[in-house]
Amino acid sequence: MSKTSYKLRKVNIKDLDLIYAWSNDPLVRKNSFDKNKISLLKHENWFKNILRKKDSIFIFCKKDLPLGLIRFVYFNRGLKISYMISKDFRGKGIAKIMIKEFIKKIRKKNLYRTKKIFAFVINKNYASSITLENSGFIYSGLKYGSHCYINI
Repeated sequence: MSKTSYKLRKVNIKDLDLIYAWSNDPLVRKNSFDKNKISLLKHENWFKNILRKKDSIFIFCKKDLPLGLIRFVYFNRGLKISYMISKDFRGKGIAKIMIKEFIKKIRKKNLYRTKKIFAFVINKNYASSITLENSGFIYSGLKYGSHCYINI
């Protein structure tokens, strides 16, 4: 797969149902901090708030095919990211490419004026730990009850 065919695009209202389905995927729920299924009403309210925030969530696509998403919040003088990959594209290295593209985008344009990017992983989510390490993150230990990774 050529990296040039990948892109990060801003989320839009048309993505509501797609992200809702991804968010309630059993493996996503298993590896989330909140294990409960998300109601449509709760998701719609969350999504409306996300749309008001500039550039806080991106869909990662190959051409126009959505593969996953990456989002961030401001955290501890940096950014905290979280991400998920469509079940059809897991295990193919997509998360690593997406994370690297996101970091490249914000570093290149000095977006969000941040130096540190954090990611937190629940215990036993080995796939995410490996993905983050392969994406240039360094394990920083247990923080807030989770495994903390930092990209500086």
